Parts: sequence; C-alpha cells; structure tokens
Amino acid sequence: MSLKEKNILFFTRTMALGGTENVILQMCEILKPHVNKIVVCSCGGVNVNKLKKMGIKHYEIPDIDCKSPKVLAQVFYKVYKIIRDEKISIVHTHHRMATFYMHFLKSVHNVKVISTLHGCFSDKKIFTKMIYKDIDIIACGSIVKDVFVKSYNINEKKVAVIHNAVKRENQKSIDFGIDKVRLKSSKKIAYIGRLADEKGVNLLIQAMPIILKSIKNSCLIIVGDGPLRTELENEAKELNVDKSVFFLGYYDKIQNIIQQVDLVVLPSYTEGLPLTPIEAFAYGKPVVATAAGGTVEIVEDNKNGFLVPVGSIDILAKKIQEVLKDDKLYKQMCIEAKKSYEKEYTFEVFKNKILEYYKMIVK
Repeated sequence: MSLKEKNILFFTRTMALGGTENVILQMCEILKPHVNKIVVCSCGGVNVNKLKKMGIKHYEIPDIDCKSPKVLAQVFYKVYKIIRDEKISIVHTHHRMATFYMHFLKSVHNVKVISTLHGCFSDKKIFTKMIYKDIDIIACGSIVKDVFVKSYNINEKKVAVIHNAVKRENQKSIDFGIDKVRLKSSKKIAYIGRLADEKGVNLLIQAMPIILKSIKNSCLIIVGDGPLRTELENEAKELNVDKSVFFLGYYDKIQNIIQQVDLVVLPSYTEGLPLTPIEAFAYGKPVVATAAGGTVEIVEDNKNGFLVPVGSIDILAKKIQEVLKDDKLYKQMCIEAKKSYEKEYTFEVFKNKILEYYKMIVK
C-alpha cells in the first residue's frame, strides 16, 4: 500500500498552545496532500479550530494523563473505535501515554505505530521500555535521542532525528506593550514561554539589576503566562526593576514580538529541543541560553549566541551584557543566527525530512 492510500491518526494529549501541538499542525499540513486521510484525537484545546480550518477531523477523548480505571477504559474504547471507523493504518503518537494505549491496540487493528519524542525523559524505565519496544521513533533532537536510547536500552537504529521547524512570517503588527517599551528603552531583551519553575524566569529577573548597571536603557519583555506570574511580578518589584520588566501575558503572534526585540534569552533548568531559539534565529536574533537539554544542539556558544551554566545568574547577566554592548559581536551573531535557521530549521527542511521518513516506513 502506497503512502497515498494511508489513513493516519495523530494521537496526543491536547491540542492547546505549545511546541508539540505546533509540530502536529505542521505535520498535518505536510502530509495532507500525500495521504488519503488524517484525523487527530486529543482532549481538545484552542488548536482544534486550526485543524477544522485545514479540513482535518478531530475526535475529543478524555485526558490521557488521567490514570483512573474508568478513564483508561473510556480512552481504550474511544481510540479503538476511531481506528476501526476511520480505517486507520498509521498511528503517530505524540505523548508517552498515547504510546501506552497503542502498545495494546496496535495488534488488535494491525496498525503501524510511530512516536515522536518531544523532550528528554529517563524515568519509569520498565514501563517506557515496554511501550516503545518494536515501534518506529522520531526524536526532535540528537540529545533527546541519546538520553532516550541510553535510558531505556532502545535500539538506536529505530530512532530517527528530525529537528523541529519554524515558519517565518514577515508581517509586523503594532503591539501596545512593545510600543510602550520602545519609548523607554533601546535594548530589548525577551523571554518567551511558560512562567513555570523549570523555565528559570526568576533567574533572568534576578539578573536584571546587574544588567541595568551597565546598560541603563535596557528592559526585559516577558511574553507568556503561567502559575508563577504573580510571584515573578512581585520579585521584579522587590528587586526594584519592575519599571524595566514588562509582563505582556499570552500573545499569539510570537514572531511579531521577536522581530521587535534585540535579544532572546532562555534561562531554563530543563529543556527538550525548544522552539524559542529557532524562532529567534528565523529573524537573525541571537540567543543567550542555559546549557540545558537540547538547547545546546541549537545555540552554538560564541557563534549564534552564548551558552551559560544552568542556574548561574552572574554569568547569565554577564553574557547578556556582552552581546548587547559589543556592536561588532552582536552583528556577527545576528548573521550566524540566520545561517543556523536557513541550514537546519526552516519549514522546507522539516517538510522534506517528514515526507522522506513516511515514504521510507511504508515501503
């Protein structure tokens, strides 16, 4: 059976906003003209509307992170029914629990299972090794692959590496938050992401008093929301940097923000293969990031940005200052950032690799 005759199910936890969901949308766009049918199942989210606009059917199922016997039974039945009714031949999972369900359902329906690893994990060894055995796997980065293979003793030949991609959009919108910042600052530092413990945003706020000593006209723009927002706002006030730190909250046009800042910072404690540095590189913006997880695959130290030790406020501040104060260094890093994007992270590169992979597995 050729790829054109295949019916594909993308099986994930949610279609909310996030890197995983963005990858699924991209795969839908890439594969839709080349297969018979694509359907998606998840517990829902704002990106379901984008699926509908693409003409892709979405099935809502219970949250697969819930482990109650009742929910387990409901998910098994609903996914079984989707595969049967839609005559699915390939199931592509994007969550470990989705892979768990397919470990049992794949033989019932005789479907091929692919799973994408969107981040590093090394826990639940017996469980994970069992459910990923004998399926095809895509890792979003080489470090994600290495951690997975070593942690679970998986055959590395079964794990392909396909980097995530970003579509570049060159339309700027005038955002009030950014306009207000423009009036007060000429050096704009951006953090983009969830306001959660693992993202290390507190480190960046704590670095601001140091940065402001030598770059008085700098400011930090924090784009995103999360459980730590109030705590981080209070910390900015306590450090007396609240007039230089702007919390924009959720913003759905991230690329418009990136085009209007000077530097993107990723101070995370842990990462898989983050999209934020790739989005920054798409517009030739350097990145200062902690050497966490797959970030080191994207950011080349002293080339398209700087890598700093995880948790080091002083070094984080020092490297941000270095980039923003040295015009020659900054311009060269901008050039290298754009080169990195063009070489590895464009949508066209991702598209070609996904199509090549799918054609290979259906042979």
